[in-house]
Amino acid sequence: MIGQALLFSTAVAAGIAFSEATEAASDNSACPAFVAGEWYNPDPELHDLSSIELEVSCEYQSPYIKARVKTSCRPRDCSWGWSDGYLHHSGLILLEYGGIFKSQRLNVRPGQNRLEVFMKTTVHGNESKNLQRNFILLRD
Repeated sequence: MIGQALLFSTAVAAGIAFSEATEAASDNSACPAFVAGEWYNPDPELHDLSSIELEVSCEYQSPYIKARVKTSCRPRDCSWGWSDGYLHHSGLILLEYGGIFKSQRLNVRPGQNRLEVFMKTTVHGNESKNLQRNFILLRD
C-alpha cells in the first residue's frame, strides 16, 4: 500500500513538473519572432539551399509564418516562391513545397545565430533519386 501511494505521488509530481515545463516552453516558443529576416548559406554548392527569408506575424493566437526559399543556381539563385510555415510544438518550423516532378519538405530548427535546416526531396515516380540533406544558415 505504501509502495502504491509513493508511486502515485511520484507520478503526480512528475506530471506537475512536466506540465509546468511544457507551459514555460510554450510561452517561450509561442511566437518565434526572432527568426524573422534573411538567413543565408555562407558557401552553397550548386543546387544547395542558399537562403531562406522568414516573415513572422504574432498578431493572432497562433503565429503566422511565411518563408521564401532559394537554391544556388547559375547565374543567380532560383526562388521556390513563398510558402506558409507551421510551428510545431517542439519549436521546429515546417515548410513544404510541392511540384509536378518533386516535392520538398524542410524542417527548420531555429538557434541563436543560425538555422539548422533538414531538407528532404521526394522525386515523384522515382524513389531512388530521393535526397536528404542538412544545411546550416546564418543571419544576414
